[in-house]
Amino acid sequence: MKNKRDKQGQFAQGSQGHLGYKHSDASKKLISQSRKGKNLGEANPNYNPHRHSDEQIECACGCGTSIPKYDKKGRPNKYIVGHQATGKPRLDVSEKLRELWATGKLKARSGEKHWNWKGGRTPLIHLLRNTPEYNTWRHTVYARDYWTCQECGKHCGRRDIVAHHIKSFKDYPELRFEVENGITYCRKCHMQKHRATFGAS
Repeated sequence: MKNKRDKQGQFAQGSQGHLGYKHSDASKKLISQSRKGKNLGEANPNYNPHRHSDEQIECACGCGTSIPKYDKKGRPNKYIVGHQATGKPRLDVSEKLRELWATGKLKARSGEKHWNWKGGRTPLIHLLRNTPEYNTWRHTVYARDYWTCQECGKHCGRRDIVAHHIKSFKDYPELRFEVENGITYCRKCHMQKHRATFGAS
């Protein structure tokens, strides 16, 4: 197919572009003049012998295909993309983990066993707000109020909704998970509610 362009001036599908195109003598002369006085090849400060190497190696998967020894960034190649696992059975990670758990080689590293344990510094209130009971309480309040802010009437998405404790979460521990002690606000109204409360106190 000869080179054809579409209405935007781009080569149409199937065109060969500049394949086989040769520069004219005048064009070659202009290119030569533009390159004079420039640091080219090994004289260039950014020259990387690995990046510009023509060395070839065989793909390590055993397929016999020759590939460049280094990629375009000068990093060593080993495989053709997608050939890493050719001819090799895929490792069953879940089976391996079950085996490690069963033999006791893999152990839980939470709490005091975790490498970053700092003596239980997380406040109790913060821990309570991340329990399944608190999460259930929140969603029950949302469902009761039809996911609607009880102050401005806005229907809220999951990122703009807050379950507010009518009586303080901190001062009334016995009411923390009582649905009647909760009310749905959007984030804007929730902030205004707390600012008014803090200002009054």
